[in-house]
Amino acid sequence: MTKFQDFEFLTKQSSNNLADIPDNEDLRKLYTWVGPVLLALNPRQPNSDLYDCCRQDRFINPLNNARPELLEPHVFAVAAKARYRLACGLGKVHQVIVISGDSGSGKTFSACKILNFLAATDLSSCDGMESTISKIGKACSVVSSFSTASTERNQHSSRHGQLVQLQYVNGSIHGAVINSFLLEQSRVTGACNNFHIFGQMLAGLSDSELGTLKLSRTILYEIIANDSHSILNEAYVKGFKETVEAMNYLRIGENQRNDIFKVIALLLHLRNIQFHERLSVGCDVDVQKKGSLS
Repeated sequence: MTKFQDFEFLTKQSSNNLADIPDNEDLRKLYTWVGPVLLALNPRQPNSDLYDCCRQDRFINPLNNARPELLEPHVFAVAAKARYRLACGLGKVHQVIVISGDSGSGKTFSACKILNFLAATDLSSCDGMESTISKIGKACSVVSSFSTASTERNQHSSRHGQLVQLQYVNGSIHGAVINSFLLEQSRVTGACNNFHIFGQMLAGLSDSELGTLKLSRTILYEIIANDSHSILNEAYVKGFKETVEAMNYLRIGENQRNDIFKVIALLLHLRNIQFHERLSVGCDVDVQKKGSLS
């Protein structure tokens, strides 16, 4: 049990500013309860045992979840309480977990940890059978490549909102619906880093594969001209490998992947086309610009 189980301890502090909490020597714990709400302070902070299997097992035990007020503050506790109420038919028919916070506060990270925990819980109740939620996690990974970008504060800043609906039958997950919608179009089309998938594809495809798509690592593509990372960045190479592995896991075949890459390549080419105004009305493609003809 953590030293500070509830947010009431803040009344004993001299500062009322939440920004001062991480600097207080007595407040090294990452999580604390604010009534039924969990407050997370930098949940991505390196901690070898904070999210390991032993920690998961504490919350998977249904006897612990029967007394939710005794659960230590942790992101697994939020998921465990929601699942317990759903499986036991307590309270509302549906359970909702809302993850909110500033950019870089760990929303995507926390969502992944919740999905991982629910996957572990599902597996423990199905005698080791492959869980549907494993596929959900892979699907979220693919969506992330097409909807997140890096900023100065956050390597995986979401440009989208996401609603993951898990469908339970007899206490186990049997399906899911993932809805994703663009939130910050201006940041994608303006002077900010674009979606990871563009850099991933240019960095991860072989020279022959790039040649098939008429792409090259030596050409500056306007759609990613504002990106602060080189296309040879290690994170892009690793990210592309993980994206392809997730696609394979979801049984997205080679032909389907190639069709997706063709669409991405088309976007890269289209953004390089430049126009000039006619003396009258309208405009024409500026054939003098090399990018318009590549």
